[in-house]
Amino acid sequence: CQLKYGRLMGPTGRFVSMEHIIVDEAQDLSPLSIKVLCETARPGAPVTLAGDTAQRLYLDGGFGDWDALIRDIELRAQILPPLAVSYRSTRQVMELARHVLGDLAHDVEVRDARDGAPVELILYQETGEAVAFLADALKSLWSRERLSSVALVARNMGVATMYYNTLRRAEVPDLRLIQKQDFDFSPGIDVTDIYQIKGLEYDYIILLEPTATHYPDTTEARHLLHVAMTRAAHQLWLLCSDTPSPLLPNSLIQAAGNKTGSQ
Repeated sequence: CQLKYGRLMGPTGRFVSMEHIIVDEAQDLSPLSIKVLCETARPGAPVTLAGDTAQRLYLDGGFGDWDALIRDIELRAQILPPLAVSYRSTRQVMELARHVLGDLAHDVEVRDARDGAPVELILYQETGEAVAFLADALKSLWSRERLSSVALVARNMGVATMYYNTLRRAEVPDLRLIQKQDFDFSPGIDVTDIYQIKGLEYDYIILLEPTATHYPDTTEARHLLHVAMTRAAHQLWLLCSDTPSPLLPNSLIQAAGNKTGSQ
């Protein structure tokens, strides 16, 4: 439309002409969207792109490398580098998240700011057992930490809804099903999928069914698991009632299997 009719018009009838364009979370926008946004800047005005390609949720945007994007859309822009210090999540969470990402991680060496509790993988033979355990654990947590924020995160809304319904029947308090990013950011237990929680932070993250079915060894699954894991500020649990994802380290799976066998 801009090529055919000229630059975008604002509500006053004048051309849209910004003094500085800053695009956050740019890794999840298409090159065309980024180009349209950035070309609303006046000629010669600064343009800044911020985002982490490791945190991509959508892989059909058309680029995976900032230099290639800038070259392909013929854009002059400043690219903000990824943070060199990880502040949100603990070292234990970030080590697992980087393992999952593998060679898709960027080259910047990141320092983890703090230690925390070990990541727990919990294995069960069937979903009913997993739900029963989770209901007891959440009730116990909620009795001790009423102001904490907890997210139960599934690969898709079908799994999230199933867990929500069963946990609600188990009378887990302050349970909320988040389907259209209708967060109220108050203490409680949000049950949702990965696509809803991008950019958010929770005290506790519980990944629901990080199994081989939901997270096979694909580029998309690596990015999604990485995004979900790095939402955890203090502690991360992984709850499986089927074969764990091959993206998880063997040491974590073996340790969980040993605990299951001893119960």
